[in-house]
Amino acid sequence: MICARVALGAAYLIWASTASTTTIQRAADAATIAPEAIGATLSGDNLVVSLEAGERLAIADQMLAAEVSSRALVTLSSEFLSIAVTAGRMRFESGPSAGAGRVLLLALDGNRPQSLAFDAARLAATLSPGARPLIGADLDRLARVQRKARFWGSYTPLRVNARAQSDAATETVRTAYLSDPAILAQRRVALPARPRHAITAFLDAFRAGDAVKVAALLDPAPFLDRSGMDGIGAGRLRAATTILGDERLRTALLAAGEPAWADDGSATLDGPAGRWRIMLAARDRAFFVTRVEPVT
Repeated sequence: MICARVALGAAYLIWASTASTTTIQRAADAATIAPEAIGATLSGDNLVVSLEAGERLAIADQMLAAEVSSRALVTLSSEFLSIAVTAGRMRFESGPSAGAGRVLLLALDGNRPQSLAFDAARLAATLSPGARPLIGADLDRLARVQRKARFWGSYTPLRVNARAQSDAATETVRTAYLSDPAILAQRRVALPARPRHAITAFLDAFRAGDAVKVAALLDPAPFLDRSGMDGIGAGRLRAATTILGDERLRTALLAAGEPAWADDGSATLDGPAGRWRIMLAARDRAFFVTRVEPVT
């Protein structure tokens, strides 16, 4: 039997909801994370998740379930959500299952999840200090089994890295603007529907005064010269705060009617403050707001 193998590494976990007995721990220091705190870990760590038999974990639009007591490393890159099972067996309710040594790999652009074998030795070599006591022994055991399997010709490695599809610096920048939950939700819908999804999400966030979500939907291009992920995020958050504090814009958008959609993906809104246009730009198959301006 020939099995595909993918390389995995540290990345980021999106927001998830979980049963109360599920254990979620940061890979950096093994600290236990409450479900409501997961979103705050996006910019700096990956997580080790332990589920007992029958427990479920909602990640993105997928429901993960443990068939037996299981452990996994959950990571997020700019292109993939990956759940590397190190012990037990897990499955997506809408897709395949994966036992120890296999990864549930979900391309973020709307594809169905796959189950592939992963390189246990390579993953073990990248573990953060907090993760090694949690899943290091699992990975060492899997690596020994895989070495024997390769000797007998059971595995053929594929040069696929689920963490990064480009160099580390580029991947850091792309993850900074593609890993936010607002953008992940957009990428799970069909490509032609993404412009409307982006504008609708922007209007909802603006009207709710949600600076974090408004920031996530702003075009990242003007902020790409900032230093790494934190710099891009801080710059867009400052811009979002300024936008939300613009009284003329608030008057225009809060009182406007339903958007009228144009073929180029933009939208116009009419209200007491006149007609306004929202413009978008496409970046890595996601859409971001570039301008909100009055139509003269």
